[in-house]
Amino acid sequence: MIEAILTNTVHLHRKDWAENLLEDLRSYGTTWRSTIAHTPYELFYWKQVLLPIEFQIQTYKKIVQLDLDLLEAQK
Repeated sequence: MIEAILTNTVHLHRKDWAENLLEDLRSYGTTWRSTIAHTPYELFYWKQVLLPIEFQIQTYKKIVQLDLDLLEAQK
């Protein structure tokens, strides 16, 4: 499976696979699997994955909910 991900992400000469390995492993570990009904991350750490974009969305929702100024909230 990881080999297939790397094959799809490396460039034509296949010399840059090491640069993509960390990102591909994170992608593999955080992808939901229907056969186990979890992600590999969830099975290993016993908690759900919180991606950076999800964290930002939750933060912005809280800022709006508290009616704060975005610049003030960043401080």
